[in-house]
Amino acid sequence: ATIVAAGALSLSFNICFLIVLPVTLDRSISVFMLAQIEQHQDEALDSRRITEIFVRKYVGDMRQMDRRIAEQTASGNIVTVDGHVRLTDQGHRFLALSRTLARLFGTDPRFVGLAPTAPPDALAASPH
Repeated sequence: ATIVAAGALSLSFNICFLIVLPVTLDRSISVFMLAQIEQHQDEALDSRRITEIFVRKYVGDMRQMDRRIAEQTASGNIVTVDGHVRLTDQGHRFLALSRTLARLFGTDPRFVGLAPTAPPDALAASPH
């Protein structure tokens, strides 16, 4: 039992450090933003300027949409038909699972195509 537990623990650490951490860093807009703030210390940065840098570098220069399209095509979640990107049945199932997990863990619903839920105090303050 100890060997099985040690193996499971070792596997968990390997997954965490060799898969989850690199993928998180690779996809992290926050890490990108911090690096850009560091690289532009001599500028008076505000939210608007950081957004401009993000769009120009991350979306434009780094071609992140092309990268994600290639990745999701390889994963089987999308296909390109006559130059148009379409969701596959697998992609629909993945989104359904993602929406369930978003609700379960309270993550930002906008990332999975759900309408944001207003906080209870905002609902009470809105006129009917």
